[in-house]
Amino acid sequence: MTRKSTFIQQTKKRICLKKGMDLPKSLFLFLVASGIQTQAMAFAETTDWRLKLAASEKITGRLNSTAFQQNTIRGKVVDGNGNALSGVSVTLKGKNTAAVTNDDGVFEIQAQVGETLVFSSVGHVSKEITINSLSPVNVVLAIANEQLSEVVVVGYGKQKKANLTGAVDQVGSEVFENRPMPNVTQGLQGAIPNLNINLADGKPTRSASYEIRGMGSIGQGGSALILIDGVEGDPAMLNPDDIESVSVLKDAASAAIYGARGSFGVVLITTKDPKKGKTSVNYTGNLISKSATVLPDMVTDGYLYTKMFLEAYSSYYDYSRLPTAFHRSYTFKQDWYDEMANRRPGSGKPEVEVDANGNYLYYANTDWYNILFKNQAWGNEHNLSVQGATDKNGFIISGRYYTQDGLYRYNSDDYSMYNLRAKGFAKIFDWLVVDNNTELSQMNYFYPHRVGDGSVWYGLEGDSNPMIPMFNPDGTLTMGAAFSAGDLWYGKNGITTKKRLLRNTTSFTSSFFNDVFRVKGDLTFRNADGLEQVRRVPVPYSNKVGQISYIGTETNDL
Repeated sequence: MTRKSTFIQQTKKRICLKKGMDLPKSLFLFLVASGIQTQAMAFAETTDWRLKLAASEKITGRLNSTAFQQNTIRGKVVDGNGNALSGVSVTLKGKNTAAVTNDDGVFEIQAQVGETLVFSSVGHVSKEITINSLSPVNVVLAIANEQLSEVVVVGYGKQKKANLTGAVDQVGSEVFENRPMPNVTQGLQGAIPNLNINLADGKPTRSASYEIRGMGSIGQGGSALILIDGVEGDPAMLNPDDIESVSVLKDAASAAIYGARGSFGVVLITTKDPKKGKTSVNYTGNLISKSATVLPDMVTDGYLYTKMFLEAYSSYYDYSRLPTAFHRSYTFKQDWYDEMANRRPGSGKPEVEVDANGNYLYYANTDWYNILFKNQAWGNEHNLSVQGATDKNGFIISGRYYTQDGLYRYNSDDYSMYNLRAKGFAKIFDWLVVDNNTELSQMNYFYPHRVGDGSVWYGLEGDSNPMIPMFNPDGTLTMGAAFSAGDLWYGKNGITTKKRLLRNTTSFTSSFFNDVFRVKGDLTFRNADGLEQVRRVPVPYSNKVGQISYIGTETNDL
């Protein structure tokens, strides 16, 4: 072979190059002809140089036939615990070639040495690996910790917060952590902008009105639609520890898929799903103490109260008349009022005397607020959950017991709540996943009911005046007491409320054509029981020695 050869030829001893050929091209052809394809391709990439042969140029000789052939690359994909991951997408970066791992996490794909494989799976961090040889490629995918601040539940799915076009706000489970509360509603108060939660009172059983951006319609309620895991429900029956996120859809754009039902906005509550990993057990417990932070300035001096009452009454009538009674519980007399000035606190004189007709005369200084209410109310909460999951199945079972003592000293308003939830999924086939969500909740609440007209507070305001004591000398209730705190002390009147909810949702998700086409369906069963038991028993009291009267009727039927 001479130096005048026009094309490359390979012999056993030498490789001859065309005279005048530039160095990069010469080196590339030398590597190819030598059968060192990997280094040749790497050299071409690093020098940003591509081989271009004119139509008249040819490469002759015995070149390696696999220089530009596709090779079968095999491997396996597992998670951080070594469990095989099925359904992982394996693609060639920059090309349309793709494959999917089977049930054992194994894949095969046609690729060349030097190309890059991209591994991606829902719930895992994507990973890129460059092929350095034809050896099996083993890949470990880490679980993606989806931040709620970045991904928001909207309607039928999730979106990145940056991609949202509607007015949506969301809070996560951190809002409810380490905050013992009887129900979800109290935990959401003040947590989400423009979400106004209105409660008629502080009873733990009270259902709330959810108003988004103010009242939607005057006199028409205007409460938002509340969905728990896609099904309409009452947050008062939900365990706060089960919640993963709460989304509020505020405008027509974000709530459009709910039609007229979402005209006042939508609140989406999503409960926790099983998290992949080994089986874990979690317990939290709270000891609860509640006390009033701001107390009313109560007048407990009987004479001072009477003086203020007399001044207010007389000035209303331009000082032309005096009162005849303090509401219905006690008669006003001038000589009695004059004697009240001598019965101030610390006088040492008796609080109750009897006149010539056997009627009781009262000169007390009673703190009715302290008689009616405790200084503190105690409660406790216990949460226990067990969960575990793999790529094929998973479960989470949670239970909660919550109890709260009432604030009343007598016949107290006690509350208790039991929650149980079992949630899981099973991957029946590569294309079919079945989920089940079962919830059982029971609430018990007793509230003391006053047999007289109005509430306990009404009786406290109108009849429980500080110059009237709780008891007469013979141990009977005074009339003023019977209309308020004495009714609670008697302890036979009240309303017992029980609610029980059983709900089960079974759903499926089927995917086809590499998860391009999906079909979803669900079936929900719901059974709600309610019981309200009212006890009304006449309360005895006495205004005169040896004479017993009753509020409501003249006999006690127990």
